[in-house]
Amino acid sequence: MKKISYFLLFFSVYILPAQTVSPADSLLKLLSFAKTDSVRARILSQLTEVCDIPEITGYAREVIKLSDKYSSSPDLKTRNKFIAYKATATNNMAFVADAEGNVDKCVDLYKQALRLREEIKDTNAIGNTLFNLGSLYKSTGRTDEAFAVFHKALKFLRLKKNKMGMSKCYFALGEFYLGRGKISESISCLDSSLKISTEINDRSSIASALTGLGTIQGELGDTKKELEYLNRCLKIQEELNDPFGLSFTYNNLGFVYNSFNDHLKAKECYEKSRQYAEAVNEWAAVARADNNLANICYELKDTVRALELYKKSIEIYDKIKDETGKSMTLINLGKIKFYQGKISEGRKYLEQAHEMGSRIGFAEALRKSSEVLSSLYAGENNYKQAYLMHREFKQLSDSMFSRENKKASYKHQVKLEFEKKETETKLIESAKREKIEALANEKQKRSAIIITAISLGLVLMGLLAVFIFRGYRQKQKANTLLEEKNILIEQQKELVEEKQKEILDSIHYAKRIQSAILASEEDIKQHFENSFLFYKPKDIVAGDFYFYEATATHAFYAAADCTGHGVPGALVSVVCSNALTRCVNEFRLADPGKILDKARELVLDTLKKSGENVKDGMDISLLAKDLSKNKYSWAGANNPLWYIKGIEDARRLEEIVANKQPIGLTENPLPFKTHELAVSPGDIVFLFTDGYADQFGGPKGKKFKYKQLEELLIKNAGHPLISQKENLSQAFDDWKGELEQVDDVCIIGILIA
Repeated sequence: MKKISYFLLFFSVYILPAQTVSPADSLLKLLSFAKTDSVRARILSQLTEVCDIPEITGYAREVIKLSDKYSSSPDLKTRNKFIAYKATATNNMAFVADAEGNVDKCVDLYKQALRLREEIKDTNAIGNTLFNLGSLYKSTGRTDEAFAVFHKALKFLRLKKNKMGMSKCYFALGEFYLGRGKISESISCLDSSLKISTEINDRSSIASALTGLGTIQGELGDTKKELEYLNRCLKIQEELNDPFGLSFTYNNLGFVYNSFNDHLKAKECYEKSRQYAEAVNEWAAVARADNNLANICYELKDTVRALELYKKSIEIYDKIKDETGKSMTLINLGKIKFYQGKISEGRKYLEQAHEMGSRIGFAEALRKSSEVLSSLYAGENNYKQAYLMHREFKQLSDSMFSRENKKASYKHQVKLEFEKKETETKLIESAKREKIEALANEKQKRSAIIITAISLGLVLMGLLAVFIFRGYRQKQKANTLLEEKNILIEQQKELVEEKQKEILDSIHYAKRIQSAILASEEDIKQHFENSFLFYKPKDIVAGDFYFYEATATHAFYAAADCTGHGVPGALVSVVCSNALTRCVNEFRLADPGKILDKARELVLDTLKKSGENVKDGMDISLLAKDLSKNKYSWAGANNPLWYIKGIEDARRLEEIVANKQPIGLTENPLPFKTHELAVSPGDIVFLFTDGYADQFGGPKGKKFKYKQLEELLIKNAGHPLISQKENLSQAFDDWKGELEQVDDVCIIGILIA
């Protein structure tokens, strides 16, 4: 029973967010490029998940400050996005409070994170936060609250099929049932945890489930089997370099060796348990290790050291507010004082433990303290109190022994049932053997009569069998070869699928990097309020991108097309976008032509570092807006600018031709020309790449072409901007039909106000 108590008190697990995040260094580099609040908040919230604990609070406060700016945003999508960032930061600040031992603050932060996640109905995140809160309740002795929270967490985690979270929830519930003596329910939960952990290859959780099942084996008296489980766990945790798990397993090994009366081996295990727990600031585990070491020191007659360790254990329990653990240590300390003849000191500790056990409903503390107090009161001639304590001890012990007797009776019934089934099986087998022997005797009599006829038949059948056997062997050989080929094909298929997954994971991460350099539409609309963006990458990542940047005097908007599409195009787009950003922010350029000149210089300088004659580059249509004068200027590399003037039937499309050279390596490069736009309110300016016009489709599978795009833009010019974007999207999909998209598409429309 004592071992189970320590098993339950010792082990608590937190679920880290399920999503995979980039290393802190990569995120910090992305943060240096992030210009919008949305991108900064997203990157900072991810940093709170991967940085060291001392750095979490600083990043989290920045996230909360940014998020609070949008708490009253009329745009529900924007508001919910920032609430999610704030919830992540708040949840991770709770980890800091827990590491500092500030339990009340930790509970408050988890509840804050929970309210935020419930507000936006983030089911998976709700489940994770509930589990973390339950783990905190359990580690501080609030087991009933923990049990209720774990059940609630499991419901949310099942909805999202979060298998890692489900595994840890089942393990926590298995611990709870074990502490309540519900062995069957405990085994069921621990077995579910083990199955799910094995399915997802979560070796840390596999070790935890094995430890729980091993503890049950020990409780049922099979310490040899328990030792086998614990050594398996130890091997896994050493391979994982898991200090917390190692601390827990060495603690349990200490109990096992102590039950063998191998006190020196037990002491060695407890000391290792303490070292590992202290390394990860797991103070409840440190306190329990001190208590267990004190017990061993007392067994080895080192009373002075035992008292020191008991007091250290109590100090830690006070700090982390763990009254369950503290009550057991107070009993041990009180017993030693009593045995030393220091009656008043012993009484103080024992009465404190008894009151604590009564208040928190910890029966084991009540039973052990009442046993010693009975003897202590009798020694003081306080026979009334001695009698009351003895009666309480007997009642609790009888109740416990009653449970143990029921358990023993249950085990005995299982054994009898097994023996009964075994006997029935033996009787059935015996009857079968007798029947077979009788049939054999009958056959032997009949065989003497027909043996001659059978012999002749066998000769003929033997000849036939030779031909059949040869055919069978050939077929078997062919089947074996086919099976080997199928196995090889399956192995190759699995290898291809694994490589494909790795490639897709890398591409999705590249998309996150590319998304970080793209401004949000709400940021763009700060200076281009009446505009639309139709952006449709061919693949997960794109060679086309849109560029937006603003300074105190100017705002810049562009549609750019880098060499290639997919991953190669995306890599070039990062280089080119960075060059444009540096031109505006670092070199303080505002003239579009000069921006393109400098961007060409920066791109060539970056690409030439490979030592090869790289011809990658970018076509671009770049618009600049003078914020003080509301004037527009433009420059282009290969891609023109279109604008529509006039109203209704009088509308016409004008074109400004770009320089016929890219941003990249070219023969005889010339400076890019800046054009001042002669536009009026009501005119519509278009920036675009070649992807829309180059799309194959229609009834004959031909290109859409620029002429048809002109007609479509003029036709749509009288519609609201949002309708123009929808019409462009619908026309593109209708033209493409079942054909594959051939290139990235980017069209920007701006209504001059």
